[in-house]
Amino acid sequence: MDVELACDQAVEECWGAVFRIQPKSGHQIDECNFTALWKEGYNWTSCGSDTGEGLEAIEYNNQIYQLHIGTQDGALLMGRKNQGDRIPKSFGIGIDVEAQGYILSSGKGISVPMSQMESDEICDIHVVIAWKKYEEEDVSTWLAVDQFSKDILRGEGLS
Repeated sequence: MDVELACDQAVEECWGAVFRIQPKSGHQIDECNFTALWKEGYNWTSCGSDTGEGLEAIEYNNQIYQLHIGTQDGALLMGRKNQGDRIPKSFGIGIDVEAQGYILSSGKGISVPMSQMESDEICDIHVVIAWKKYEEEDVSTWLAVDQFSKDILRGEGLS
């Protein structure tokens, strides 16, 4: 992805994926997870939550690289659900938000769980990953993953 950052900020790479699904006509999907996980063998020396308004992100670091993985946070997804913006009506039902939140994250990656989707519903979730050589106190990768699905799609000439 091409991301617009301030002139003093840059990333080495930024990749985004938009996942859009709809159950087959007359069917429903009982459960679905949109997940981005690391393959075994990555050697991050630290990782942790690095969320912001509308953004659920995880920061990973080692002696060479800094990296963020991000998606829209639960409050933004709930707002999209309430506006009928490609989030199933059942999103958030049965989730213990206080205990686990809407978005699950760990040292291995990030996951957005969805519950039941009816055949007339469409679900649209994105994940963005950005990295660069490690620089202390640099927020470039965090800013790069703070995206909306429509902007990712627009950048590829899609909607």
